[in-house]
Amino acid sequence: MNDPVSTELQMQEAIDILLAADNWLILTHQYPDGDTIGSAFALGEGLRQLGKKVQVVCSDVIPNKYDYLTSVIKWDTFEPTHLCAVDVADPRLLGEGLSSYAPNIELCIDHHTSNTRYAKNLYLKNYAACAM
Repeated sequence: MNDPVSTELQMQEAIDILLAADNWLILTHQYPDGDTIGSAFALGEGLRQLGKKVQVVCSDVIPNKYDYLTSVIKWDTFEPTHLCAVDVADPRLLGEGLSSYAPNIELCIDHHTSNTRYAKNLYLKNYAACAM
């Protein structure tokens, strides 16, 4: 993996990155919880409503208790060209299934001050949850 080289962004800069591309793969952390799933699916649905193609992935099975978040969105099949991680402070948290994406993550949206700044761009706010 490359050395961390993140540019820390303001909110509008992160929004501009998301709006500039059409095909997003949103990555969540392994052992998914409500924060990573809620953040990823909310972002994905928002982008989808703006006409973007989006997929949300997790290296682990998403627990059934989150079906109310995950079952309402219908995803298109496409080849993603841009990567965004949400609630992932360190690329090791992606798990084996997604670790190969780590060097190419264009944007990380996170709330952990322990974030290792592994992504090209980082939007970080020290809030109680990523789904602020």
